[in-house]
Amino acid sequence: MNGLTEMGLALTGVAPVAALFAAGKARACEDAAPPRWLMSCGRGLALAGALLQLLLAIAISGPMAGTVLVLTAWMVCGSLFVPLVNAWPALTFRFSAALTATGALLALAGTLA
Repeated sequence: MNGLTEMGLALTGVAPVAALFAAGKARACEDAAPPRWLMSCGRGLALAGALLQLLLAIAISGPMAGTVLVLTAWMVCGSLFVPLVNAWPALTFRFSAALTATGALLALAGTLA
């Protein structure tokens, strides 16, 4: 596995982190105004996203490296997401989907290369 694949897999954790945040009761979440379905289904979507990310990482890099990659990605995405969503709530939610799609494309390109 190359760095492009690892970076792509790490970026795929951005949308589940945003979904988990939308399901919470944070003040910045009200400012971001996520859709109601995301607020009600956010925890389930975050769990599904994390499991999918974990399965892809394990399939590509093995059980230990894949698990460490996903845990590290969630810690980094979460620690960066909180200050960003506090500063720019709506913009952060909009870009989380774009970053996840970019990460999926990077992971695919790294796997095929």
